[in-house]
Amino acid sequence: MKTASSSIELNFANNFMEKSDVLSHMEEGIDLEQNNVGWFNPIPELMDGSYSLYNTAFQFYHKFKFGPHQSARVIKNRIPNHIWNSYLKFTVERNPFDKMVSMYFMNWGKNGCNREGRSFEDWVKRGQNIPYNFPLYTWKGDVIVDRVLKYENIQQELSKLYKELGVPFQSLEEKAKSTYRKKKDYKEVHSSYTKQWTESNFKNELDLLGYEY
Repeated sequence: MKTASSSIELNFANNFMEKSDVLSHMEEGIDLEQNNVGWFNPIPELMDGSYSLYNTAFQFYHKFKFGPHQSARVIKNRIPNHIWNSYLKFTVERNPFDKMVSMYFMNWGKNGCNREGRSFEDWVKRGQNIPYNFPLYTWKGDVIVDRVLKYENIQQELSKLYKELGVPFQSLEEKAKSTYRKKKDYKEVHSSYTKQWTESNFKNELDLLGYEY
């Protein structure tokens, strides 16, 4: 969440999609999806606990095989092993201090408070819809994707990745969710409380990628 994943998926859809490829349902009024529905074997994820019983049952009943923000472990359980083992799997992570501010502005914020007067610190204390991404690309604490790209260097890192895959890349021009937050340094939004809270709750991401305040 809040790591340009929708923009990257839209870039793939605009440039590299083939009829057999999968594109999950996208939000924000972007009507693009392909091969994302169908039956799947629910037993592996029920046995390893990678998804809740409710989520698995609901998605199985409605044939929601692939959707936004599914974890790598769930996807691994829903595709053949030879596909998982032969494809390059990557994700994007973002400085948690900046990511928290971005999510706040998307959910609640406008000029420092939402229409109900909720400040960033109030939003953090509320503790809902926090963009924890670490569990999405790890399993039992281990990273299970091949690459974790940094959002801050996304153009350069995607250019390098595309080159390795042998596909052309000019720039990530698609902007799926870029209208919520005016350009503002995250340090102008954080308080001492939210800084300490983020350091504590996003320790895994900070340690893995060396992010600092």
